[in-house]
Amino acid sequence: HPNGDLYTSSERFIALGPHFLHLQNYLGNIQLHTWSLAVEEHFYLFLPFLLFVLFRISSSTTRLFTLVAVATATVSITCLGLRLISAINTPLEDLAWRLNPTHLRMDSLFFGVFLAAFYHLRPHQFLALARRRTLLVCASLILMSPMLLLPIESSTFVSTWGYTLLYLGYGCLLVVALSSGETTSPASRAIERVGVSSYGIYLWHWHLSVVVGALLLPVIGALPLPAGGRWALAMTLYVLVAFLFGEVRF
Repeated sequence: HPNGDLYTSSERFIALGPHFLHLQNYLGNIQLHTWSLAVEEHFYLFLPFLLFVLFRISSSTTRLFTLVAVATATVSITCLGLRLISAINTPLEDLAWRLNPTHLRMDSLFFGVFLAAFYHLRPHQFLALARRRTLLVCASLILMSPMLLLPIESSTFVSTWGYTLLYLGYGCLLVVALSSGETTSPASRAIERVGVSSYGIYLWHWHLSVVVGALLLPVIGALPLPAGGRWALAMTLYVLVAFLFGEVRF
């Protein structure tokens, strides 16, 4: 609570209201990481209508792929433009508004739709691209490297062009992951396992970061390790705990 007092019942209900409506990325969020859940819900509500329109225009495989590509490009350019405008009008310290709104972030999900259309509607071209694994990995590292160096809290580049580069970079890695038909290797099974547990990991990880920070960081901080070693150990334990909680099935 802003004043340090406990929430009353009515205050708790009001604070939780946006979460019931999946509007927490606009109206306020007490579960900070669930802003992305709201973006996904808005996207999944909008996508069927878009696909309905595209199929009404044409059910031809060739033309449908072109329509999906044009729709993706339109959404990507629009979202990037809105981010650039927002960067001008939004104070740099207002991270939530630069990070959370659906109209600024939906383009990454549409890029996933484009990759799915590419994979299913243009399989030969997709496989031809997927065989260039080294090139795709290098492209991914180049695209994502600025976000490894620039802090999102103080960089308008990250919250504008950076978001575009991130989904392009991760898209390259996704194509690489799909480039092999091998699904029984240990690496494939491990990735699949993480995918199955990903939603649970997503729900728990923010809360676990607080618990891990409170319980483990004092212990790790006292270890005779360099700062980088303590950070690596803390992150490893945090990731493992998040994965274990993600494995819980209710």
